[in-house]
Amino acid sequence: MNENELLTPDYLFEVSWEVCNKVGGIHTVVSTKARTVESKLGDNYLLIGPDIQREGDNPEFEEDDELLKAWRQSVYNDGIRIRINGKGGHGAHCHTLRDPIVASAAVINALQTLVSRETNPANAVVISICTIHAGEANNIVPDSVEMTGTVRTLNPADRDRMEASVKRVAASVAEAYRCTADVEYNRGVPPFICEDEWVDRALRVGKKMLGEENTKIMPYAAMGGEDFAFIKEKKPGIFVRLGARTPGGAYGSAHSPTFYCDNACIPVGMLTIIGLAADYLDFEV
Repeated sequence: MNENELLTPDYLFEVSWEVCNKVGGIHTVVSTKARTVESKLGDNYLLIGPDIQREGDNPEFEEDDELLKAWRQSVYNDGIRIRINGKGGHGAHCHTLRDPIVASAAVINALQTLVSRETNPANAVVISICTIHAGEANNIVPDSVEMTGTVRTLNPADRDRMEASVKRVAASVAEAYRCTADVEYNRGVPPFICEDEWVDRALRVGKKMLGEENTKIMPYAAMGGEDFAFIKEKKPGIFVRLGARTPGGAYGSAHSPTFYCDNACIPVGMLTIIGLAADYLDFEV
């Protein structure tokens, strides 16, 4: 590259996250750009995904020096929708009904055993039912209950097993309560995997641009899904977390009304991206 030649970079900004929530899974603005990026740029692009760190009781996480670097930064994120069908009627005449609310409660509890009793403890799996909708009157049992949730897994085998098991448990438990279950399982984002080369680069750049004391490896793989993985599937790259909490300040978690972001993390992110690009392209900054 001519030292006098100016390069005009392109950026991909996501201005509306989770713009289309499909059955509890995310199908987002970034994910829709994956094919466009590949067809337009071929192999001539870098993948650097900045995000902000705020999970857990202590967002200012501690570094684990023994952590293997080739870990999955984020997980398979799948959405589920379960409809329990029964026979509704007056709540005072429950013996004449097939109560889908009682059946749904049993299904929710049974689904948790897919993690506690059917998953190798060394593998991380999460299943959460996050919405339940049924009925309109306090004395009428509805005909059906609809609930949605999310399933998170770290490897393809667990992903396949959980899809089959969610359907099996929902159907069999509902049948025990004389109801039926319709299950829609939506496979969402793939896992985001950080390659050794890019982890080493991020550590090297972070220590150079921000200082060694300000550069750490996350101590565990996050169970959150990340739509940036759609673009990342076919090319090496890195996902970095920016500390967005004012040191010692109040903590508001993501997706909550108390969330906030310290704007001081913006220049930190800019320096990190510039440093990673410079390291990859072999020029000094």
